[in-house]
Amino acid sequence: MWHKKSSEILVAAIILMAIDAILIWFLLDEDNPIDAMTSAFVIMPLIASLNLLVAVVLFIFKQKWLAWCFMINLILAPVIYDLFSVNNYKRYRHKNYQTYHFNYRQRQFEVEIEKQSDYYSINDISDQPKGLTTGIMLDRYKIVGDTIFLLDSVRRVSIVNNTIKGYPDDNTTIKLIPIKNN
Repeated sequence: MWHKKSSEILVAAIILMAIDAILIWFLLDEDNPIDAMTSAFVIMPLIASLNLLVAVVLFIFKQKWLAWCFMINLILAPVIYDLFSVNNYKRYRHKNYQTYHFNYRQRQFEVEIEKQSDYYSINDISDQPKGLTTGIMLDRYKIVGDTIFLLDSVRRVSIVNNTIKGYPDDNTTIKLIPIKNN
């Protein structure tokens, strides 16, 4: 049964969620989402504690409908933070990295080119938990026309038309799978 208090709780909860969204938006650092995601270990317990504290105080002072708003916010604030931080991280990856995958001898590799610097890495991601890699090559790159030259003192490796040439040996050409970082 829908009561007048129910609509007040809903309106107040929406207002609290909007305030959360605005605060979280300003807390996230678009240039360094790793720090923002790490700060979740500080921000989220703080938000949860404050919501719980306010809800308890409101229950004590017989403002149960408003206390319920803070309890709802206690549950929804982490969801809002997660949505914003994941989207922020995806934007950061798209803006700063160009990533390719390829398979060679039953192993899966990742080529990651940093757009804001002149560094690249080739990593073995076959047996690693998600997000972890084993670095194979890390050095600088140079772009000439449509070709990306991966500078290495031992090998002559290049990427052109989604194909890597010269890795792991001079005679090898492997088709790359571009990964969208969005």
